[in-house]
Amino acid sequence: ERGHDGARGDRPLPQHLDAAAQIDHGRDGPAGKFASVEADTVIAGPGHLDLYFGADAPDADIEVVLSEITPDGNEVRIQNGILRAGHRKVDAERSDEFSIQETFTAADYQELPADELTEVVVPIFPVAHVLRPGSRLRVQVNNPGGDLPLWLFENPDYGNPDATYRVGRGGATPSRLVLPVLPGVTVEALDIPAERPPCGALRGQPCRPYVPLTNTEG
Repeated sequence: ERGHDGARGDRPLPQHLDAAAQIDHGRDGPAGKFASVEADTVIAGPGHLDLYFGADAPDADIEVVLSEITPDGNEVRIQNGILRAGHRKVDAERSDEFSIQETFTAADYQELPADELTEVVVPIFPVAHVLRPGSRLRVQVNNPGGDLPLWLFENPDYGNPDATYRVGRGGATPSRLVLPVLPGVTVEALDIPAERPPCGALRGQPCRPYVPLTNTEG
């Protein structure tokens, strides 16, 4: 982890939860999971997934889904982020280490280069969520939509309905996940129960049995 010195009143400044994403290409999209946390880990704010990404199509709609895998074998949705790869130009003046804003201008639109991986920074919407000891964080890269009961998304095929997505995960193309974490904050300090909420008890955070993805190298 990397952190910041100083304080803002009585509130600790967020630190990076900055991990090299162990992402493999899976049946439902690239997916990876990280080691179990050993202490209460409070995610608070926006983040981003820095992908080295390629597709055999000129563009791609990307959704990043974060979820928690609990020790009892359930998976709880935490948050997501969405980006059309062609609009990957980051607006440096409006972005910071956690909050990423793209320009979304016609002049900055870029098709994906053929036969190579390019960096695509996918912003993740702000969220507040506690990972209790023993839980693992999971990240999936999918087409948008289909991960919530009442929210769907029609994805253009950009001329290739059978396009394959590729994600770099090491060496010269190390995809990584960056999230803000409040250092040293516990569930007791937040005045919330130490026990995990029952599956399905969190509003807007669907829960289901955890099913591993079948990953494919390539």
